[in-house]
Amino acid sequence: MKIALRYCGGCNSRYDRGAFVCGLEAAFPSVTLRPYAPQEPFDAVLIICGCLSQCAQQKDLPENIPRFVAALPADYDRAAAFLNALCTSTFEQRSEQYGLAQTL
Repeated sequence: MKIALRYCGGCNSRYDRGAFVCGLEAAFPSVTLRPYAPQEPFDAVLIICGCLSQCAQQKDLPENIPRFVAALPADYDRAAAFLNALCTSTFEQRSEQYGLAQTL
């Protein structure tokens, strides 16, 4: 499972965003978290904001894949649940839920 990462600019960070992501990487070793690159296919997008402004750019991200926005340390459990749901669902379930076209 390959998840795109998008960070905000970090101008008003209220927590250690890097530690937040490292915790998710440790908890989900089968998930690859990589900076978003438009030419790469991703299964989902994890947007890491440092505060409640949630200013991280999202307009250029694909609309047809799941995304999760974290803005507080308290979002860790929800982010973990998001990744867990992605890891335990099938391609067909994700396709149905997000309207994705199945390709073989």
